[in-house]
Amino acid sequence: MFRHGAILVAAVASAALVLAGSALGGKPFTAPVEFTLSSDTCSQLPPGTTIEFTGTETVSVSNSTLHTDTKGTATDNAGNTWRFNYHNNTRLLNDAGDVQVVDHFNLVGNGGVLHLHSHFVIVFRANGDVEVKQVTGDPEGCDPI
Repeated sequence: MFRHGAILVAAVASAALVLAGSALGGKPFTAPVEFTLSSDTCSQLPPGTTIEFTGTETVSVSNSTLHTDTKGTATDNAGNTWRFNYHNNTRLLNDAGDVQVVDHFNLVGNGGVLHLHSHFVIVFRANGDVEVKQVTGDPEGCDPI
């Protein structure tokens, strides 16, 4: 499931750690974000559902870890509202270039019984191997970030 592009992802993540650390100068960077999630891609949403997200993303780098923290509010096409949070830590594991990605997305609130939770921990090895350590929910289709 996560095999496609593993070499590219590991290389990009490693480069991002180096570049982001230099560009940010150790200071977090914050920016507004907007995105959409629909039942066309997310198996956990009822048919015909579209959710619009608005929030703030903060990116920081420390100790060879690129940390992304995104949170905000969401509204679906029926007017239901939620809060969401997304966290990602991409960490360079060793000098060989192995990279671990810990990623989770949560959508909770007063939007009825719908609550989305997706999570994964994956290690991208520099040799192209991928080690999937944990998967919860549908991170490929329901993790919009």
